[in-house]
Amino acid sequence: MANEQSVKATIPAGSTVRLFLPDDSSSFRCAAADLFAEELLRRLPLRIEKALISNMEAQSGAALDIGFTTLGTIPPRFAFIEPPPKIRPYPDHAEHVNLRFVQDEERWTALVLCGAESSFAFGAGALLRLFRFHGDRLEFKAEPLDMQPLTPIRGIYFTEVDKQRDGRRFMSDLLLGGGNVCGFPLPSACDWESFFDLAQCAHDWGLKNLLSISMESGYFEQEAKSRREFWRKSPPVDIVMLSHSPSPQHLLDNVGALRSLLDETGQKSDIWLEINNLSEEDLRLLFNWIGAAPQSIVKAIAYNPSRNGALIRQEAPLTMQLVSLFPLSGEAPVSIAALGKQYFESAPLTYGALGASSGDRGGLAGFAWSRFSWSPSLSLEDIFEQYGQWFFGAKAAEPMRVALMALEESAAANSAFIRQQFEYAISLVPPAMRELAQSQMDSLRLGIEGA
Repeated sequence: MANEQSVKATIPAGSTVRLFLPDDSSSFRCAAADLFAEELLRRLPLRIEKALISNMEAQSGAALDIGFTTLGTIPPRFAFIEPPPKIRPYPDHAEHVNLRFVQDEERWTALVLCGAESSFAFGAGALLRLFRFHGDRLEFKAEPLDMQPLTPIRGIYFTEVDKQRDGRRFMSDLLLGGGNVCGFPLPSACDWESFFDLAQCAHDWGLKNLLSISMESGYFEQEAKSRREFWRKSPPVDIVMLSHSPSPQHLLDNVGALRSLLDETGQKSDIWLEINNLSEEDLRLLFNWIGAAPQSIVKAIAYNPSRNGALIRQEAPLTMQLVSLFPLSGEAPVSIAALGKQYFESAPLTYGALGASSGDRGGLAGFAWSRFSWSPSLSLEDIFEQYGQWFFGAKAAEPMRVALMALEESAAANSAFIRQQFEYAISLVPPAMRELAQSQMDSLRLGIEGA
């Protein structure tokens, strides 16, 4: 067996790819393998087989073997792989992800090594993003990769989304991108079941559920019986975020009632407060109350660092976790460079970050958002090139990079050139990826029209 690092591997269309899992795999690891196979088949026709990792030594006709493993389940054949994995299996570093590659005479082997079960989906996504998809093959450079996230909280709150049509797709993209919190607004009564389905799916995949309740919605004026029924029927919700409060007193009048309702219905949810619309005076009143409470029922504060960020960081009680909240979509295209600057300036000062996305309009920004936390050294051009590879294929990646750099510079001034590059890129997309590429292209064109 030869260890061939930094060598280009080629897997022809129609080849067999085997996915290996331990026989006692968690639902998180199984979900990672399932999502990996699903996304791989959306880009290239292959034969996918699953097997136990204990059988990974067996010979086969597979072109690529992929093992989803921890240090404790790595097959003996790969125990001394070089370079050694940099997994530190204790809690504060458990989210490390390592990729390692080995080639022998028969096949390539890729190892997705993780320190925590919840990291396997990101490991699967990281491996997928190394692949370069052509119409008749995929290629990748067999280079070792070591990653860990900048912050414990990494999520997206989907402000507007058709839950039945798009919810699972957005959650899958978030999870494979390395996110661990997925948020939705409080559903109307006729939409409860759609939310319950997504909440259960997120729970099974290892995502934390976040449910946002606008204080302007009249939620706390609704019939108590209806509110209790919702929480009793709902799968576990990890985080409830109260937002758009007109005053700190309005928050304080209702946060205790919410805690009691959650406890009564068996929900162990943390309560977060989104406080972007509060004045400096209101913030100080709120912080004084939280600080004076014998045991705060508020776990975290979510805020946009550009709005009273310095005051919030200086005066928020030390018991509070601070989570930054950034818009990922709007009428005009979001500047990815500006978004990255804000993220990296706030990351060392917070417990994590949430991006607020309307869904389709936030496709590019959501992709970049995922890269910031796990791959902070990537340049803007690197991110755009990866985005092009992932959604449009290898040949279309370069014109997509050129178009997105022009979009970043000025959508209005460069609109004709951008459209020309988009059309050229679409003409280069492999047949298997055309539906995938078109959905992204529709989102990008909306951005140009809104500029």
